[in-house]
Amino acid sequence: MNFVTTSQGIGQVLSGEAAILDLQAESWLELLQEPDWRDGLEKVDIRKRIPLSALEVYAPITPRDFWLVGSNYPGRGKSGSEEPSFFLRSSSSLSGPGSAVRINEGWGFDFDAEIAVVIGAPTYRVKDRDAWSHIAGYTGCNDMTAREFLQNGRGAAVAKSYPGFGALGASLRIVDADPGPLNISLEIDGKVWQEGVTSDMLYSISELVAKLSYSCPLRPGDVIATGAPSRTKSEPPIALGTTMRLHVDGVMPLETRVEEAASWLDE
Repeated sequence: MNFVTTSQGIGQVLSGEAAILDLQAESWLELLQEPDWRDGLEKVDIRKRIPLSALEVYAPITPRDFWLVGSNYPGRGKSGSEEPSFFLRSSSSLSGPGSAVRINEGWGFDFDAEIAVVIGAPTYRVKDRDAWSHIAGYTGCNDMTAREFLQNGRGAAVAKSYPGFGALGASLRIVDADPGPLNISLEIDGKVWQEGVTSDMLYSISELVAKLSYSCPLRPGDVIATGAPSRTKSEPPIALGTTMRLHVDGVMPLETRVEEAASWLDE
């Protein structure tokens, strides 16, 4: 099942429409706190149907913790013999479908197309074989970085936490088992600049959840972006006015625009 978060509530995607569900919970973060949320989702009534084109679609979820994974695909500077590295970005960096990120034109700016999984149950020291039963679903993530702050020593958490730099969406696909290999790609102004498939990951999604949860208890509503494949070209043509479009099998595309920084970011 595929869902969008809208101004009218949570809706299931059905043939170009959002079937708005009659839920008491107003968000996925609230819904996932209910132990039997999966059963409730299957039994809930549809309140109304609205064409997707008539709705404002938001990021599927506001993460409790927003985890990132370092290099997790071949060609990204790490071998499979090393343990994965995890770090956090601020949840205030969240943006949704159709949002704009505002940058100074002279900034070094990076993007990365990733699959993000949403934790759906309390998860601590879960086994690899059981990890997917703790995952609510997955969505797309455009993981953006202000490169100059990596280079001047402020660190990845700061470089990735500018407003809008953690884009999620456009929809959330609910799963209760491994969906198999998923293709992922990112286009810049219509041309593919990054693509890969999850079967190429150095550490699978279930392995990442198991390894992270061994040390860090994960809570319903936590999000883990699972790493990015290599780019097809070395230096992307990011400029003011650029549109990035992220594709992940099974979810709606995620678009992000690049615009000039607001005055308070220029300071």
